[in-house]
Formats: sequence, structure tokens, C-alpha cells
Amino acid sequence: MISSSQNRLLQVSNGDIQSGTSLNQEVGIKQPIDTRWGSHFGSLLNIKSVFFNLLKLMGSQMILTSRCKKKDHDIVKAVHQVRSFKDMLNQMREEG
Repeated sequence: MISSSQNRLLQVSNGDIQSGTSLNQEVGIKQPIDTRWGSHFGSLLNIKSVFFNLLKLMGSQMILTSRCKKKDHDIVKAVHQVRSFKDMLNQMREEG
């Protein structure tokens, strides 16, 4: 007889249930073998989420890079802008 914890571990290893130990378990491209409409819809939602976060990240990085390239830019402003960019990245990471 299998205990409930061993049964749960077996289900996690088989992929029947998710362990909840990683932030990226639900975000990602689905396997090609998942051919039901729900999996396609989930894939589209994940792509949309990743795409808009990528656009936000690249836009902020472009602004930071252009500001740091200016000749009249002092070091205090540059450090402040890098810190605010770092805070934005941390916020995006926490939100998923």
C-alpha cells in the first residue's frame, strides 16, 4: 500500500499534478502532443504574456541605454536610472 505522500510524489513525477515549486510552471510553450483546444488557448495566452513583458523590458532597456550614452550625463543620474531599471525588473519577476 502506498502512503498519500508517496502517491503524491508519484503523481508529480508522472506529470499528473504540478508541484508548485517553480514560478514558471504555468508560463511556457506547451508540448506538441497537447492537441486539445484548451492547450492551444493556454499556449496563446502564455505567448501573449511573454511577448508584452518582453516589449516592456526591451523598451525600458532602450531608454536606459540612450540616456546613459549622453555625454552631459552625470554619474548620480546614471546610478539612479540603473537602480530604477533594476527595481522594475524585480517587480516584473515578482509579478510573474
